[in-house]
Amino acid sequence: MCPLAALAQTDTARIVGSVSDSSGGVIAGAAVTVTNQKNGLERTVQTNELGLFFVVNLAPSQYKVAVKFAGLSPAEYADVFLTAGQERTMNVVLNPASVTTEINVSGGELVVVDTSSARIGGNVNEREVATLPLNGRQLSQLYLLVPGAQTAGGGSFDNIRFSGRANQENALRFDGIEGSSIIDASPGNLNGETSTGLRLQASLENVQEFRVESSNYPAELGTGTGGQISVVTKSGSNLFHGSLFDYARNDVFDARNFFDKTTSPAPLRLNQFGASFGGPLIKEKLFFFSSFEGLRQRGYQNFIEAVPSAAARARAVVSIRPLLDAYPLGSATSDPDLSLAQVVGRAPIDENYGSMRLDYRINNADSLTARYFRDAGEARTPLGTTGNYQRISALGQNAMVSFQQILRPTLINETKFGYNGPKTRINGVAPSVNGMNLSAVSINFTGTAVIAGVGGQGVSGGAAIVGGLIRSNSSQNGREGAHTMKFGAEIRPVRLYTDRLGGTTYTFSNISALLNNKPTSVQILGDVSAPNPLHGGVTGNRFLKQDYYIFFAQDEWKLAPTLTMNYGLRYEYYSPLQEARNLFTFFDMNTGNLDTNPHRQWYKSSKLNFGPRLAFAWSPARLKGNTVLRIGAGYYYGPGQTEDQVQPIDSDRVTVSPTTNLAFPVDSQAIVSGFDVNNFKGFQPRVYAPGYRIPEKILSYTFSVQQKLPFDTVLTVAYVGSQGRNLFLRSWTNVITGVTMDPLTGVGKRVLQYGSKFAQMDVKTSGGTDHYDSMQTTVNRRFQHGLTIGSQWTYGHSLGNTGGSNEAQTTVNPFNFNQDRGNNAFDVRQDAPKAADVLLGGWELGGIMNGRTGLPIDLTMARNDIVYSVNATGQFVAAPIVDVSGKILTTPVINNPYGGAFRSNRRPSVVSGVSPFLSDPTDKRVFLNPAAFMVPAPGDFGDLGRWALHGPSLAQLDLTLHKRVNLTERVNVEFRAEVYNILNHTNFANPVSRFNDALGTKSTQLQPDRPYSYKTGGSTFGRSTSTVVRDVGLGASRQIQLSLRLNF
Repeated sequence: MCPLAALAQTDTARIVGSVSDSSGGVIAGAAVTVTNQKNGLERTVQTNELGLFFVVNLAPSQYKVAVKFAGLSPAEYADVFLTAGQERTMNVVLNPASVTTEINVSGGELVVVDTSSARIGGNVNEREVATLPLNGRQLSQLYLLVPGAQTAGGGSFDNIRFSGRANQENALRFDGIEGSSIIDASPGNLNGETSTGLRLQASLENVQEFRVESSNYPAELGTGTGGQISVVTKSGSNLFHGSLFDYARNDVFDARNFFDKTTSPAPLRLNQFGASFGGPLIKEKLFFFSSFEGLRQRGYQNFIEAVPSAAARARAVVSIRPLLDAYPLGSATSDPDLSLAQVVGRAPIDENYGSMRLDYRINNADSLTARYFRDAGEARTPLGTTGNYQRISALGQNAMVSFQQILRPTLINETKFGYNGPKTRINGVAPSVNGMNLSAVSINFTGTAVIAGVGGQGVSGGAAIVGGLIRSNSSQNGREGAHTMKFGAEIRPVRLYTDRLGGTTYTFSNISALLNNKPTSVQILGDVSAPNPLHGGVTGNRFLKQDYYIFFAQDEWKLAPTLTMNYGLRYEYYSPLQEARNLFTFFDMNTGNLDTNPHRQWYKSSKLNFGPRLAFAWSPARLKGNTVLRIGAGYYYGPGQTEDQVQPIDSDRVTVSPTTNLAFPVDSQAIVSGFDVNNFKGFQPRVYAPGYRIPEKILSYTFSVQQKLPFDTVLTVAYVGSQGRNLFLRSWTNVITGVTMDPLTGVGKRVLQYGSKFAQMDVKTSGGTDHYDSMQTTVNRRFQHGLTIGSQWTYGHSLGNTGGSNEAQTTVNPFNFNQDRGNNAFDVRQDAPKAADVLLGGWELGGIMNGRTGLPIDLTMARNDIVYSVNATGQFVAAPIVDVSGKILTTPVINNPYGGAFRSNRRPSVVSGVSPFLSDPTDKRVFLNPAAFMVPAPGDFGDLGRWALHGPSLAQLDLTLHKRVNLTERVNVEFRAEVYNILNHTNFANPVSRFNDALGTKSTQLQPDRPYSYKTGGSTFGRSTSTVVRDVGLGASRQIQLSLRLNF
């Protein structure tokens, strides 16, 4: 591929400023020389007619700045630190030649007021990457030091969001190269749905520093509306340097998890070990840096789940009894049919990461960089008490070649080629029971079609993904007068190989239905790669193609020495995905049938994605550069999660929901093999609505004040707001329009919009809206040495009818999305992370405190689409009643308006005047009050709002203490002790928030408009059954890690 001119380096820094004499007169033609103190690379520019200078595209490093002009004494500054994306302003005054020249040594401050734009974000510098305590050494946990960041817990890539935007709209770059997992925005995420414990996608040993822009960033950044994370990898210098290290963890030092069954904690062995080495191959010419890190974890996770009791098993019908042996035995609950089982599942992880980087200075004007890293890992993730687990393997590769040319001191061009290739595989495994292989089966009795039950399907349904991405881009930075201009273009071809593994899901509405072997639904999925009757028996993986086309132009204009305008325009186009052999299945909602056109476009992609950006930064002269007022706004576009755009591939297999002979076990293989493409029933492809269109569009705006305080501390107070349009939505189609009754059995039969040929189908579309408002406050004092303090506090609210990409809950009403307007899924009202690091007499003490208010709770209920009205009493029951004479005593009625029970999205009604929260001094797990909710009348929607309640808060303090002992001038040994959650505060996950199907007349059942109880709603309802994290990560119990490093 040929590179296009030009895409800017978002991870570089720049020095700008002015040169004047002692009387205040500007000096044109002064020479400003900037020298990298690590590798000796040097750049020289001259001030323009306004006395201004601009030195751009500088690598984050430590610099010396020298300013000279004939007849005046030169000025020199040493140890000027630049961080990723930073603009540092230096206003230099040259004294008469008679005045002795002094070298001004910077104090190493890394935070200065930002006069370049209105962007909101922050840097995490080299010292913080190296010294702050991170449970699991995962880079993403440091995102939380940036204003607007929030996490559900764990701190992994896939659960951190910025300023109200979806996680799938984050954009991660390593040295300017895309670093996502392609099918998903988060590295290490599988199938766009499944998080893993793999965490070396960006080994800290290879990270120098990074910057996160959380909102209102300039035109050079995009391809997502969320956070923009720019990671700078380490490079060599004129001195050889390296390390050997081992971080070790053993459960003998740890506290017991709240849910551990024994007095000792669950077993945990963790070692993260490796080495790095870098230096000159040719001094001041060619440099290298390489690293390796390995991870070996042997952990266990605790699970608490409801299982059939011994009494229930004894009265189960014969056909279901062999299956019940898959459930472990448990302790008694208030429901005689249910016991509570607690099981510890094994969770091993093995991972290896390696990297290599070369930097070559061709001459004073040209330089070349090449970098490659590879991460390979395998993991086993337990899913519950039945012994089922997911088997995961992943291989990620990322490479970059960059060629930078200084065409003249005021014009720089950079051409960059990149490759990002994550390969992931996942499949479910379950123990065999009574000769039955349950690895391709999922059983549940809570009325939920997507939770992991006995089988090994897991949340994702089992999937294997092979993906690859190639990227080409180039950048130009130019200066003219008071303007610093950037122009960039990028072509990003996306190529994706994929297969989807199938299985059979049995959904029972409650424990009674399970015992009587009466599932409400059975869903059978074939494999995508299996012989496909929809395409004449074709086999094999699917190969998808997509291309991104991006262009931007940006100008930073110094309107006056104290006033900067940053304006620009960004254009992005994402071509619709297509399958190379046109192997896909598409359901057309307009015709109610399959569209057999092999060339049809799956969805629309707008070509009008022009995103203007405008910002002003003003530093009043009377305040001597210590105060900056900033205001800005812009339009931002993002393609969303790739997984949401591959549904015609996911549908390109036999997908059947039988309507007759529903009982375990069904002969799934016979049903798949007997699928007749010309005469089928219950086919269930996934569907795109006719108006589905990408990308999502965000209008973001901000006003902020930055104030430099005493002791080189910077305070930022900002209002950040945004409005989302054309956001991702979910619904369903083939709605229920009526019900008929079998005259012999009384069983109700659904009358469907498109007839029985198709089942009810999941629909994805666009057009959603949301609104985010927040106040974001930051206090920073960051130095390369000495005391470092960072504190953030965000107070915000996110509401709408969807949270956007991959965070859209299926609507309760397919004809009115606004009925779901309410809190979004990650509406965290307050988030307040803090970090500090200080040197004390040769010891270094560091800490991170994370705190947030509760996550929204998705409170739903199992609710059959059809129920039965007892003719004599008007009561409602779940099954028809027929007397001994064969007389039918009930009438079927529609329970869920339009159906949709298969999406498990039905909400209960609220009991007026009853608090939804409970507090039990004897049981800290208790959180929700079942008596605050009730079953809606058949045909009515529940009136509880979407994500209306918030769960437990999170608070955790992590500390690290380390000491360096110098062996020689350049060799030292570092001992470190890290304590995570030092106060051992229990961070409960959101409680169980799904009610069982309790409709009926028995003592364990209830009628509509009657409040639930633990007996009717479920013995675990309203109680937390785990902490936010079960083993390693933010939200676990107290854990201690010891490490030893040899540095040279």
